[in-house]
Amino acid sequence: MPHPRLADVKAFTFDVFGTCVDWRTSVKTALGAFIQDESTQTKFADQWRQGYIETMGRLAKTLTPDDTYPALDTIHREILDRLVVEYNLTLTSSEAEQLNLVWHRLAPWPDTPAGLARLNQHALTATLSNGSVRLLADLKRFGQLPFDVILSAELFHAYKPSPRIYQGAAKMLELKPEEVCMVAAHGRDLEAAKAVGFKTAYVHRPGEGHSSPEAVGNESYVDVSVDSIEALARLLDP
Repeated sequence: MPHPRLADVKAFTFDVFGTCVDWRTSVKTALGAFIQDESTQTKFADQWRQGYIETMGRLAKTLTPDDTYPALDTIHREILDRLVVEYNLTLTSSEAEQLNLVWHRLAPWPDTPAGLARLNQHALTATLSNGSVRLLADLKRFGQLPFDVILSAELFHAYKPSPRIYQGAAKMLELKPEEVCMVAAHGRDLEAAKAVGFKTAYVHRPGEGHSSPEAVGNESYVDVSVDSIEALARLLDP
C-alpha cells in the first residue's frame, strides 16, 4: 500500500542541485583543467556553492516583484570571478564563461533518472529549483531526467526559500498545497515547503550538509525520509 502520508499527493516537486544532480563531482571535474590538487578543487567548489547559498538566502528575504530579477548565471559568474582572484588562477574570458556553464551540465545521481521514471507512473514530477528555466532544461537534457514539468524560481520572480515559490508552484499545477510533495536533500527547503502546506520528502545525499537520513528525517517538517529517489517511488507502490 502507498505510504499513508503520500496517499493524496498528485505531484512531486524537486529541488535539483544536490538532490537530483551531483553538483560537487561535476564542478570538481571542470575545475581540473585549472586546479590540479583535488583537495583544492573541493574547497573551490564548496566556496562557489556556499556563495550561491548565501546569495539565495539574502535574495529570498529582500527580492520584491518590482525589483530587477538577478539571473542565476550572473550570480554564479560574480562568485566565480571573486574566487579566480582569490585562488590566483589565470583564465581567459572564454574559459571563465565555459567554466561558469558547468552548472548547466551537472551529472545526475545514479538513481535519479530511474527513480523519476518510476515516480511518473504515480504522479506528476516537476523541478522546483532556483535554477533558471534554461539551466533546468539543459540539466534535463544532459542527464536525461524525465521530469513532466520544469518549474523555476524565475517564474515567480523570487528565490527559494521564499514562500512565493511553493505557493506559485501549487497554483501552476492547479493543486492544493497538501497535494504537492516537495522533495529535497536540504532541511531549509523542506521546512519552507511545509510552512505553506506541502507534504515533504527528505532524500539523503552525501555531502549535502546532513550526516545521515535521521539527521533531518526525524524533524517535524519531514513526512518521509529515504536514501534515494527510487526508494521514494517504492513508497507509492500498491
